[in-house]
Amino acid sequence: MILTQNKLVMKKIYKNLRTTKAAVILLFIGLLILATKPGFAEQNKIGKVVIGPQEGYIMPGVGGSVSYKITIYRADDSQASGELNIGICLKDAVADAIFSHPGISFSFYPEEPLMEWGNNKQDSTSTILTITVTDPGLIPTTPILFGLRAYYESGSCEGTDGDYEDDLTGVFQLGVPPAIVCPANITQDTDEGKCEADVSYSLNYISDADLTLIAGEYHGIPEPDIYYSFDGENYTAGDGSGLAYPKGTTTVYLKASNGVGDDAECSFSVLVEDNEDPVWSNGVQELDTILACDDDAGLILAQSWTPVATDNCEISSIDKTSGLFIASQDCQQSGTITNTWIASDATGNTSSVFTQVITIIDTVAPVWTTEEYALDSTLACDDGDGLALVQTWYPVALDNCDDDVTDIAKVSGDFVPSLDCDQSGTYTNTWTVSDDCGNTSAVFTQVITIIDTVAPVWTTEEYALDSTLACDDGDGLALVQTWYPVALDNCDDDVTDIVKVSGDFVPSLDCDQSGTYTNTWTVSDDCGNTSAVFTQ
Repeated sequence: MILTQNKLVMKKIYKNLRTTKAAVILLFIGLLILATKPGFAEQNKIGKVVIGPQEGYIMPGVGGSVSYKITIYRADDSQASGELNIGICLKDAVADAIFSHPGISFSFYPEEPLMEWGNNKQDSTSTILTITVTDPGLIPTTPILFGLRAYYESGSCEGTDGDYEDDLTGVFQLGVPPAIVCPANITQDTDEGKCEADVSYSLNYISDADLTLIAGEYHGIPEPDIYYSFDGENYTAGDGSGLAYPKGTTTVYLKASNGVGDDAECSFSVLVEDNEDPVWSNGVQELDTILACDDDAGLILAQSWTPVATDNCEISSIDKTSGLFIASQDCQQSGTITNTWIASDATGNTSSVFTQVITIIDTVAPVWTTEEYALDSTLACDDGDGLALVQTWYPVALDNCDDDVTDIAKVSGDFVPSLDCDQSGTYTNTWTVSDDCGNTSAVFTQVITIIDTVAPVWTTEEYALDSTLACDDGDGLALVQTWYPVALDNCDDDVTDIVKVSGDFVPSLDCDQSGTYTNTWTVSDDCGNTSAVFTQ
């Protein structure tokens, strides 16, 4: 049997004692019994006492009650049995005295908390301390400190001997309605690459309620809970600091609440400004291109290209300034078209200028539309009019871009006689043409062939050299034998190289002294054309 049970037995024996002698004898017997029992050296011991936090608050000038949960723990080395009631009392937090304060009363429930020390040992027991303000005018706004003592049997509320434990940390504090002053209005740029900003600000609790609050402070007793809202109606726990705020103005409503009096509210604005310019996704010169001057489809396509811009918020417009064609100094068909764009967002931030250069080039030479050999001609050597005509002929050219390719350069060739005939030969004329960009065509060639196919003709009339002479007219015969016809050639100015074939005398059949001489002539021009035979 444990020590506590033995003590209870002894108390019952004492109640039946009638004499001091008997009491002494019985006490001696009891002590002998206790000394022989296990656990005689054990005792009930209190471990520690804890005053819980104040539950509820009373506003200044108003009566009411608050409560504290008092927890009494069993000592770890306490191994006695049975149960007992633990004595409790309020102590002065500083002096070793019973607590008292004008205008305040207090009570415990239960008044003597029960601790089970038996086989089902409790680790702790508790009671509720209630402090009541009976005269609000006597209660200061500053905290009232108090202590609490729990004691068992040999202890007491005032003494310093025996089994007891103190907790001197009790605080009675009147409640203070919440107050809050919002931070000053905030202006902040959007975070890089975002259409919002992580906005942080401080909201500090001021424990001294007598101080005047400044921006970003709040107070109240107990310390208020802080809530935020963006519409003034739906509140969320927290102060809203560190959140992502969208571009524009957000009104932040803050509320402080501690259950004492009305909630305190305030509001301020968070202005998130977008000062970030749009940027181009395309690389520099990415839309540049080089096109042939006649590539109309390519030009239409390149003119339809548009650079892509991005913005941390939203692109509102991409404005194009179309450039005019600027011809190069030395070529009207080549040059550049320079287009520019500027991207803007809804805030009015603008990008850098994006530039597209479309380069127009002309590298294609003019071509001849006149067929090859079309201007060639073959003329008689005496066809001066024909020659004059064909010398005026010229080929026609066309260029892919230059509308005027009439500035044709002609190189007129000299007459080149053939090897065996000075009156026949060729004229070779050539032409080239260049466009405005200096592209030169292939050489166009005209060959005028001069031919001589006409034989010389006799200007001496036929029979003009015939003559009849007397058989004895030797002088007359000698004279007419010197005669020769005259020839003329259409081209050869010198056709005097006449070939004569002199005929022998041919007597007549019936008279040997009469008869005929038949002479013939031919003449050839320089080209080998031979005349008809002239006969004398």
